[in-house]
Amino acid sequence: LLSAHSASLEILNNGDLIAFWFAGSKEGKPDVKIWSSNFKNQQWDLATPVVAPETLSFKLNQFIRKVGNPVVYFDNKNNLHLFVVSVGAIGGWSGSSINHLVSYD
Repeated sequence: LLSAHSASLEILNNGDLIAFWFAGSKEGKPDVKIWSSNFKNQQWDLATPVVAPETLSFKLNQFIRKVGNPVVYFDNKNNLHLFVVSVGAIGGWSGSSINHLVSYD
């Protein structure tokens, strides 16, 4: 079974949509990742994982146990901002952190 929720989407300058959500076998499980897909030419692209606990751990140089709740926005300088909640070694969602990722391309 697959559990997916917390979708967030944004309209890009060219009119395409980009969506982010988290999905895996069950919320809070180690296989949950942040996924993304683009809507262009009247269809959605194949979804791809863009943030996993292990990749965020590497980037932050700290242990990340789980990720979730992505929120995206496109600023007036053509940068795509993605906010992702992460949970480390201690506590659950109440001890989580908000991570800010930016794509300049």
